[in-house]
Amino acid sequence: MTSFKEDALFIRTIARAQGYDFKAYQALLEIGRGTNDNARLANQVMAEIDRSLARDRSDFTPRRTFVTVAGTNFYSGPFTSDELAICFSNVSHDQSSFNREGFVNTVAGLKQPLFLPLLMDFFANETDLGVADRLTIAISDLTKEDFHPRDFERIANWWKHYHNSFTNWPLEILENASREFSSVHYRQAAEAFKQVLKLDSGADMSRAFAIACYLDTGLTNRATTLAKEFKHPSARWAQWTTAKAERETGNVSNETVRCLEITTNLHGMIYLTKNDSPFFRHVDLRIYDKLSGQGAR
Repeated sequence: MTSFKEDALFIRTIARAQGYDFKAYQALLEIGRGTNDNARLANQVMAEIDRSLARDRSDFTPRRTFVTVAGTNFYSGPFTSDELAICFSNVSHDQSSFNREGFVNTVAGLKQPLFLPLLMDFFANETDLGVADRLTIAISDLTKEDFHPRDFERIANWWKHYHNSFTNWPLEILENASREFSSVHYRQAAEAFKQVLKLDSGADMSRAFAIACYLDTGLTNRATTLAKEFKHPSARWAQWTTAKAERETGNVSNETVRCLEITTNLHGMIYLTKNDSPFFRHVDLRIYDKLSGQGAR
């Protein structure tokens, strides 16, 4: 009876590993270190799984991309580094392995060393072998090592020795900056957003909010200087700050139309339609509602 239960568990472990269950794959690795028949079979199964992973790594295999959804709108980028940083926690718990894999691919494309600690945490808790494989590719690129999902113990040991050599992405600073901005403490928020930019000059969302803060506090020279350094000068955060700057001209009608364009055509900007948003401070809501078809507020 004991032997039957052990064989049944072994067969289930094989089936789960073939279904890309990362924990089952790790269990087969452990079994494969033995010398019995199960060990030999475990190694045969892992060899086949590894061939499948190698095919997935091929340049001919399409890469899944990260997609966010807002209502009926889908957005697949480009994402700024700070947008991705604030997504790590939620995405790591996303039930869709395809979206987790797409997220890791998107993050890997930035080749941002500040993301390594977040990627290590992601890898330590990942349950899907395909996602774990993409994580090892991303980690390998940043560490200049050659890692594979088989190396999960080696990766953990490597990280113990070298984690102090890498700086964390400044997520806490960004969260503090966002709180200050929401509290209309624009000077404090601007300084916090600038701290983010000192560590990650490509954080275009933080750059946009710092510019907005400077414009609202009359520091237009600082705003102009920051606006020249967008990593993606034609993307939606740069457009957002352009609209913000145009507001300073005092043309309410033009400002209202521009706000409508921003909130309806640029992904992720719909939250700006809140009546209490600083973005709407000078907007003529009657014109906005008429043009947008929202009716009376």
